[in-house]
Amino acid sequence: MIKRAVEQRADDGYIVDSLGWAYYRLGSMEEAVKQLERAIELKPEDPTINDHLGDAYWKVGRVLEARFQWSHPTTPATGSGGPPGKRNGQYRHGERTKAAIAEQRKFSALLKCSALA
Repeated sequence: MIKRAVEQRADDGYIVDSLGWAYYRLGSMEEAVKQLERAIELKPEDPTINDHLGDAYWKVGRVLEARFQWSHPTTPATGSGGPPGKRNGQYRHGERTKAAIAEQRKFSALLKCSALA
């Protein structure tokens, strides 16, 4: 059902997030990351989508990227920066800019390059 909704509204970040989160809950982490990264492109300022992507990154071992998502653009009120379950779900909302998105992409590219070295 969610796949059908994505087919009909492929540019709706919330629907794409729902699909990604469904994959996460089913344990399909690579597909979850793919869909959640797409959702972030569509709705970069949404704290829930950032949190979902952080959780998925954590599950696939992309710890630095997970912490980045959890702390940017929103910051957990506790400031724990830890894995899921270590946060209390309260957020201070920030504003995510195009510069922040570019920073994230550079950060991800650096991580991929360092992994290849």
